[in-house]
Amino acid sequence: MPTHYFTYAHTSLTDTSNAPLGTVVVVRQKNPNLYEVGGFLLDCGCLGAKDAWYNSFDKETFEAFREDLFEKDFIERDGNWGRKLVEEGVAYAQRFGIKPHCDYKKAARVFGGINVQDCPEEFTFGRDGMPFFCPGPNDDAAAMRRVRAQLERVCGSDFHFMMEIDANEDPYQTEEDAIAGQIEPLLELVTEGKKIRWVIDRLRKIAYQNQDSAIAFYALGTALAVNKEHEKAVQAFDRSLELNPEFALAWRNKGAAHIKLTDLTSMITCYRNVMRFAEPGDEEYDSAEATLQQLAKNVKKNDGVDLESYYQSGLHFDKAWEHIHVKDWESALVEMRESARLNPRSYQASGNVGLCLIKLGRKDEAKEALRQSIKINPDYDIAVQNLRFLEQETDFDPDKIKVRVENSSTRNIMD
Repeated sequence: MPTHYFTYAHTSLTDTSNAPLGTVVVVRQKNPNLYEVGGFLLDCGCLGAKDAWYNSFDKETFEAFREDLFEKDFIERDGNWGRKLVEEGVAYAQRFGIKPHCDYKKAARVFGGINVQDCPEEFTFGRDGMPFFCPGPNDDAAAMRRVRAQLERVCGSDFHFMMEIDANEDPYQTEEDAIAGQIEPLLELVTEGKKIRWVIDRLRKIAYQNQDSAIAFYALGTALAVNKEHEKAVQAFDRSLELNPEFALAWRNKGAAHIKLTDLTSMITCYRNVMRFAEPGDEEYDSAEATLQQLAKNVKKNDGVDLESYYQSGLHFDKAWEHIHVKDWESALVEMRESARLNPRSYQASGNVGLCLIKLGRKDEAKEALRQSIKINPDYDIAVQNLRFLEQETDFDPDKIKVRVENSSTRNIMD
């Protein structure tokens, strides 16, 4: 017999514009006694396929299953109706970053052979043109907060949200608030310098369990920085800021870690973002402003340029280093020369211009750049050794020459 497809669904799903929640069962019948079934708990408000499963039955078992599932509250439609409804509901949810149930693909195997073009019906999701969330009986408070946070990230305030309020629970507490309650006593221990290693292990576990929590990774980065693990701290702050780019405290603490790593270019980026996202008068705003003002004075005194020229010089230096890392010497030379132009007293930039020229086989120009670097700083050991090597080398082969290079354009001038 030819394969037949048909759909059973809760009656409420006949009008999806009211954002109903209901079950859709798409059946693929290959012979009179074999029913392959894909089941979907479909939320037409914003969540798509909240649940999904696949099974196969004989005719008698399937009919008993259908009666238990729907009782008398169901409609019967063609298979193309069910596939179109489910797939469009899932696609609507994905617009807001909400993924279908983990067994969705397995259940959707029954769609094979169904042509949705044969279904003329149009479906509407959400309510009044916006996503609509109404919790189901199995949605706990944490799940509701996750949905709300996701909709706020994507839609701002343009969504409908209903939730049941437990008399003993603060309805305004977000999931981040709950996580903050876990980490606050741990950060107090960090401030007191107590049990740092234990605290880091605990915060790492909290961050692992809450991969979408900006505050969890912020706390982990803070503890790592106190423990002088600054590179790991920067990685944790990066994850926090990926989740919440406007997190001023994370920008501040990341900037402080970059100071310890003597990466002042990145520090400037961080502290400028603190002032962008914090409010004047906030402790982190005032601290960042004071630090940048002091740095501007030190830069003017030591390098003879304003802070913006110093900053742009550092950005070009960092781009040049990316090119050096992959041995793209031409591109590195362009960026390094621009770095040296913006900050003429940067002996590191002039020294690395020399490196690029060596690798490009331009020996005489390389010597000139290295001499310029040494003129700026006669004690710059790397440039001195590179120049000495060039002057002693008679059979010049840039591919065989091994030179020392410094990969930081900044030095600690914060003091």
